[in-house]
Amino acid sequence: MSSHHIVTPKTYGTVLIALACLMALTCFAAKSPSMDISPAVNLGLALLIAVTKTACVMSFFMHVKFSSKLVKVFTITAPMFLMILFFLVFSDFMTRGGSFWSPFSTAIGF
Repeated sequence: MSSHHIVTPKTYGTVLIALACLMALTCFAAKSPSMDISPAVNLGLALLIAVTKTACVMSFFMHVKFSSKLVKVFTITAPMFLMILFFLVFSDFMTRGGSFWSPFSTAIGF
């Protein structure tokens, strides 16, 4: 039998506050006119905040932080393989001739 780790309500509250702060930071970065940055930097910032929020949720609410090493390995490798799959599919899609919308426009009759 494996032992179970009990997470205190204080830890859950701390994670909740951190997630709320990250959500506010996401809204501020997306809507603030004072953030005069390029769209690529804004996208990178949004993805960094999203990955941080995902790590918080997976670590504490899904109890990956207290799981075995095998669970941690699969938790990391599954999104990595998904990113590789997306990269390969989109790189193939972008190297084909025609515009981006041409497969969609022919399918719906435009």
